[in-house]
Amino acid sequence: MTGDRCLSDWIKWNCAEREIALHGPNGPMIERLLFILKLEPTNASVLLAYACAIDWPSIDHQTRLVTLHEIDTHATRLRERLGLAPFDDGTGLDERRQTVLVICRDILFPRNATLSVAAPPTGAKPGLIETSKHHHKETSP
Repeated sequence: MTGDRCLSDWIKWNCAEREIALHGPNGPMIERLLFILKLEPTNASVLLAYACAIDWPSIDHQTRLVTLHEIDTHATRLRERLGLAPFDDGTGLDERRQTVLVICRDILFPRNATLSVAAPPTGAKPGLIETSKHHHKETSP
């Protein structure tokens, strides 16, 4: 199978997965998210507010993956239109910086989430970001 054929099959598969999600029990939620992503310019605050309002643990894993893929695809296209590198995981020179995509990933998949300085859970100390079970990195408040 050639690279072009693999890419074509992958695109078709992603489109089919999106259609399944749109016609499933969470279809209206996905439709609203796609509408938010199509707003020009996309407002990160609106996207994050909407993502925070969803009870993601009650949404099936595949729908969450499709949702994250749609957010990722939009972020990549937006970055390319702005002349930026297509991918930015928020690391590099400033390890405390998180992109909207990384924040959305952590909202959609809470088990993988890091502690946020903006909304620390009860008992957490502002200024600390949990990077693993046994390691804390000090950040400036």
